[in-house]
Amino acid sequence: MKKKEKEYIKLQERLNQVLMEKKKESKSGMEIMNLLQKEGRQRGTWNGKKADNDFYKKIVDAYEAKNQELMAENAYLRVLLWSMQVLSSSFNWCCLACCLHCSISFFIVFGIGS
Repeated sequence: MKKKEKEYIKLQERLNQVLMEKKKESKSGMEIMNLLQKEGRQRGTWNGKKADNDFYKKIVDAYEAKNQELMAENAYLRVLLWSMQVLSSSFNWCCLACCLHCSISFFIVFGIGS
């Protein structure tokens, strides 16, 4: 009986060894056979800072362009509002011809609408 128990224990140990080897093989995946090395050169470094700076520069440039566009639109709307105020006050104080003359000359002076 003891002999069979010893055989059983040995077989269990062998089975565990085979299972462990199979687990190691399945985990390893692909193995790299021949690593290519550049002779006489040091390993390259990351260009992270330069790429980050370029990225931030693009963001700032886009923001500034959008800001300039909004400022130009704001200036145009201010001039338009002013001309509308002039027109409304002109209707109260002047005739229609005088008012149109003022607004047209304003647009010509500031180059709006062309």
